[in-house]
Amino acid sequence: MRIGISIWKKLLCLVLCACFTFSFAFVGKSSAQGKQVIVKSFSADNFGIEIGHSAEVTFSAKISGVPLNARVAVYDNNGNLVTKLSRVSDEEYKATVHLTANKKATNVYHLRVDDKKYGEHEIRFYNKLSDADLAKNDALWRKIDGLRDTLKSMGYSNKEIVDCVYNFLSDNPDIEILRYETETTLNFETYSGICNAFTIREERSAEQIEAIEAEIEELSEVYSTFNQEEEYELKLAPTSKDIGVYAPYYGVQSDFTMKYVELAKNVIKGAMGGSVYGYYGNGSHGYPRATVVSFKNWSKYGLIMVDSHGDLYNGKVVICVSAAAKGTYDSADVSQGHLIQSSGDVLVRATYIQKYCPSLPNSIIYMGICYGMYNNTMYSPLLNIGASAVIGYDNPVSFYYDNQMMNELFRRLCKVDEGTGKLYTVAEGVDYAKKMKGQYDPYSSYRAKLVYQGSGSARLSEVGAPVPVTGVTMAESATIKVGETLQLNVSISPNDATDYLIDFESIQPDVASVSWTGLVTGIEEGTATIVCTVYDNVSGETFYANCKVTVEPAPPTYTVYFRDWNGSLLDIQVVEEGEDAVLPEDPEREGYIFSGWDGDHRNIKQNTTITAMYIQIGDANGDGKVNTGDATYVLSYTIGNIELSDLFEKVADANQDGVVNTGDAIRILLLAVK
Repeated sequence: MRIGISIWKKLLCLVLCACFTFSFAFVGKSSAQGKQVIVKSFSADNFGIEIGHSAEVTFSAKISGVPLNARVAVYDNNGNLVTKLSRVSDEEYKATVHLTANKKATNVYHLRVDDKKYGEHEIRFYNKLSDADLAKNDALWRKIDGLRDTLKSMGYSNKEIVDCVYNFLSDNPDIEILRYETETTLNFETYSGICNAFTIREERSAEQIEAIEAEIEELSEVYSTFNQEEEYELKLAPTSKDIGVYAPYYGVQSDFTMKYVELAKNVIKGAMGGSVYGYYGNGSHGYPRATVVSFKNWSKYGLIMVDSHGDLYNGKVVICVSAAAKGTYDSADVSQGHLIQSSGDVLVRATYIQKYCPSLPNSIIYMGICYGMYNNTMYSPLLNIGASAVIGYDNPVSFYYDNQMMNELFRRLCKVDEGTGKLYTVAEGVDYAKKMKGQYDPYSSYRAKLVYQGSGSARLSEVGAPVPVTGVTMAESATIKVGETLQLNVSISPNDATDYLIDFESIQPDVASVSWTGLVTGIEEGTATIVCTVYDNVSGETFYANCKVTVEPAPPTYTVYFRDWNGSLLDIQVVEEGEDAVLPEDPEREGYIFSGWDGDHRNIKQNTTITAMYIQIGDANGDGKVNTGDATYVLSYTIGNIELSDLFEKVADANQDGVVNTGDAIRILLLAVK
């Protein structure tokens, strides 16, 4: 995340947002007849056509309030008429056109009713990527990452690093398009059609956060309602009760926690009644990895929560998926521009979700990412395919502010409004969160705001009465070693309690510390009491549970050095007493075959040096020298008089052609007489 931004870019940002709001409003009134036009969906059945090919593309729209003689049509991004849509039912309009991809292009097709623009659909004319194209792009990224790491180690600032990478890429003949997105983000596209983004993210340090923490309290009286310019079809509640939580950096970066999943479990209890499906960066806690392909599951969930990095590519909002989680995906989605490459990570555009999830079950989507609502390039496609509301931030947001706002938002959405007897709406939840924690993010110079688009009247469900907490339990005792961690699990009674907060505290923090999620860390030998406090927001009562944690001394550790034949260091490992070291990959030495290690890497009980061993190629009898005896030995093997192990077959293969024969015996004789 970038912390600073110049004045002109702030002005540009405001102008762009204003333009998008004006150009893409989904509600309008015909000046002739005064009827309200509401576009419920607009899409096409094609997202990409390979260059040199043609396709029949059907554009579809669902619109209410269209005046009788109004023209419903599709235009391209140059303002040229593509086709008129014909009414096929009261609200459905369709037309099929023949499109030919003659050259590489990104085509944005706009829906218009008379002269007013509403929705858009993107179709990319692309080159089919070969394995060689992808491999070449990967090789380029290795060079970029190496340059970045070198510059970072030399103390270069983030902007200086980005400028150096820009200069490096500007000399690359494979780059067709290169541009700055922000001061710390570059976008570039290869001639083969691969879209790439280089960015440097920055989080505030713990010291910086502590210094400005009091500012949140000062903002608690500030109240501001986002001016909702766009209106969509009124949708009240998701038709699916399940929640999908996407956290592709959990387990990969330390500031991503289980908070989203834990909050989702409370939402299930308090309002929706379904199940939570988590997708994590490291595939932990029994949940699958948050791969790119897992985004195809969005059509299953009534509430979707995204806990990730967000960024911009050519002005379009993207969701970042970590390299550790990304998995495999179709290269056609890279060709068509739905997926962006970024230093091992993959950036997912809304068009990827739109392509594979043509219909969402009135989903409410929470975008806990930077730039999620910066413009309509993320939320419009999602609303177009059936989301009832998308909630997120209009600029880069800090982890800390997102955490506070998310808590307040969903606490409100899970409560019943006594005046209506129904759950609070999305609009009411967003307003409440701002009232409680301030209208903008004080931890970042961007001052991100929590906003929504879609139906402000949407609710998590149409039912839900609050259920109070009656008790809390957790393990009474536990044992860990210094430096180890332990996750404390808490049971709330009843299990369908709806609205509560959990906090943890260590009475002896110098012995064992505890995070707000209940993760205990052993600090030094001794005993510590961990207190879990549960605040019930329904009854107003407070409940406690204690766990006595015994911290034992950490076992001694030893250093294992793996060295090559000449003493150079191959690997160094620190292991606990009695544990095994992990053997490095087999080293290589010119003219020799690696034969093993001269020491045992198992059950380490002291500092240990283990050295690689080799046998000279041609020393077929293993006596330590290459002579005529080895040639005779090879000849004996070729006529079946002796056997050779797999290792000595490699040694006897003097010409390294993969076969031991008389040619190797001759080669050994030549070596012997040198």
